[in-house]
Amino acid sequence: MYLCFGTFAKILYYCQRQQQQDVLVARLARCVDPHSSYIENSDRFKEGWEINGDKAAASKLLACKRNFVLQEKRDVDDHMKKEIVENFKMGVSPLIDEDKKKNAIFALLHVIQMDDTISGKNRRCFKRFFDIDKEQLLKKSDIYFCDFLGRALLYVVYGDMDNVNGKASVEKINADYIENLINRYQYEIEWDLKNQKLFLQHAKIVNDFLSAISEYYIITFLKEVDPVVMTDSKYIEMCEDFIKYINAKIPIKPEKHIELVQDKINRFVKELNNYIDYLALSVIPNPTKSSVFYVPRHRDEAPEWELEFEEKTKKYRQKLIDICSQIILYTYHF
Repeated sequence: MYLCFGTFAKILYYCQRQQQQDVLVARLARCVDPHSSYIENSDRFKEGWEINGDKAAASKLLACKRNFVLQEKRDVDDHMKKEIVENFKMGVSPLIDEDKKKNAIFALLHVIQMDDTISGKNRRCFKRFFDIDKEQLLKKSDIYFCDFLGRALLYVVYGDMDNVNGKASVEKINADYIENLINRYQYEIEWDLKNQKLFLQHAKIVNDFLSAISEYYIITFLKEVDPVVMTDSKYIEMCEDFIKYINAKIPIKPEKHIELVQDKINRFVKELNNYIDYLALSVIPNPTKSSVFYVPRHRDEAPEWELEFEEKTKKYRQKLIDICSQIILYTYHF
C-alpha cells in the first residue's frame, strides 16, 4: 500500500454520509489551498465550505491518474499544522458519517502500516508532519480524528507524494476493504464520540505487556538463564509476580476471538506458568551454594533424565520467546 492523496481521499469517500467525490475533493483542497483549481470556478473565491468541485479532476485524483497540484504553497510550521487541522474539522469532518469515523482512522492506519516508504525514503517527511515516526504512531492507543486526518492530508499534499504511484493501492480500497478491517478488530477498538477519538485497546495492552516484560526481566530470564546450569530463584519469583500483574491488568476476552492480542498474552502467561511449574518439580537447591540457586534434580546421576530436562526447558524457552515476538509485532500489524 502507498499513502497518497488518492488512497487518503478514497478512504474518506467510502466513509462519507453521501458519497460525492467532487465536494469531498473541493473541501480537502480548500483545507490546504483556499483557491484551489479543484474547486469549481464559481465557488473558488466564495467564502465558507458550501462549495462544489471539478468533477473530472476529482475522479482522476481519486483514481490516482493525476498528481495533486497546489495553487499556492506555504511554509509548514506548527501554526499551519493547527490551522489545517482546524480547517479539516470545519470543512471535511461534517461530511463523514459519525459511525464511520473510526473506520476511516483504522483504514488509514492500515495503509500507513503497509506503506514501506514511510519507514524508508519518506521517513523524515512523515515525521515532519506527524511529529512522530511510523513506529511510534502505530504504538499509540489514542488517535484523534481531525488531528490525525489533518496531518495525513498535509503529508500527502505538502510532502509531494506522487499520486500517480498509488494506482495499485487505490484499486484495493473499497467499502468491503474498510468494513473487513474494522470487523476483524472490532473487539479491540472503542470510539469516543465526545472527543472524536479512537481508542486502540490492543496498543495499550501491548504497551502494558512490554513494560511488564521489562520490569520483571522476563526476556533476560528466558534468553540468558539456562536451568541446565543453574537458576537464580529471584527470576522464578519475578515470573510469579509478572503472572499476577498481567492477570490483574489485562482483561480476558472470549477465546473464540483468536486474533485478539489478549489471547496471545493469555497463551504466554499460561505457558510461562507451565514452565515455572515444571522447574519447581525438576530443580533442587544447590547444596554447595546459597539456597537461592537451583540446579537440575537428577544432574550427574541420570543422564537420560538430564537430556530430557535440557530438551524440555529449551522448548519452553523458545516457545515463550516466539509468542512474545508475536505480541511485539502485533503493535505494528493490523
